[in-house]
Amino acid sequence: MSEKPESAREVVSESADRAAQRAETARARVGEQVSERGAEAGRQAESVAQTVREVGEQTRGRTDDLPRRLAEWTAAQAGRLGRYLRESEAESIVRDVKAFGRRQPWVVVGVGFAAGLAAARFLKASGNRTSRRWRG
Repeated sequence: MSEKPESAREVVSESADRAAQRAETARARVGEQVSERGAEAGRQAESVAQTVREVGEQTRGRTDDLPRRLAEWTAAQAGRLGRYLRESEAESIVRDVKAFGRRQPWVVVGVGFAAGLAAARFLKASGNRTSRRWRG
């Protein structure tokens, strides 16, 4: 009878160890994905920044300087974001996003709302195309 409590403790201990190992493996995979996706998003943001810079240059010399200044400012911000995403580690990105969410919760809600609207419009539009193909 004295073996059963020990073996039960061993089983619980082994299960806890396996669960901890699986959690650590999952955490590492998520970190890798965040790093990869962050680097890709960073490259895309830098590409957008370059395109916006080129658009700003095309407006140079026109009567209104505001579009060029807006393009330069937007390009600079997109470039900063791109460098940050490309150069930062996954843990620091997650930490910074959490901190931003705590400081600016309404911005996060607004972005989530806008993303939901965009997704709904996309799904509605793709659903209309699909139904037309089936009918026609």
